[in-house]
Amino acid sequence: MEKPKIFIPDASIIIAYLLQENLWSKQINKFFDDFKQEKIQCLVPPLWYYEISNRLARIKIAREKKNNILFQNENNLGFVTIEPDKEQNLCAFNLCEKYSDITFYDASYHALAQSIGGIFITADKKYFNLIKKEKNIEFIADYL
Repeated sequence: MEKPKIFIPDASIIIAYLLQENLWSKQINKFFDDFKQEKIQCLVPPLWYYEISNRLARIKIAREKKNNILFQNENNLGFVTIEPDKEQNLCAFNLCEKYSDITFYDASYHALAQSIGGIFITADKKYFNLIKKEKNIEFIADYL
């Protein structure tokens, strides 16, 4: 059996899945179905949980729904969290210097993908368009 592809989903993918509200919900649901069926593997940097919490805190949905989404999924998504090493941090800094309009947060996901040979997958069209020339990146609309 061949090894599953490794993906690094960013917060835009995770929040879209949790809220079930996105233009690419078909691809996002397939992505998470593939993950649940172990057809792919998902790794994330430690900041993923804080980014999800931050986005949930700022959107206009009922507090109870936010709490249910956040606390029910905190440990149930099953992602493996990878602590960044010096190489990943340097890669993220380099991406930020090369593309001044991206954040270190976004670059951290991408740097993780580049350092392990995985694929950074995003639903953030702005980020993708800025950095699509780089290796190890895929836009969710292209996920089949």
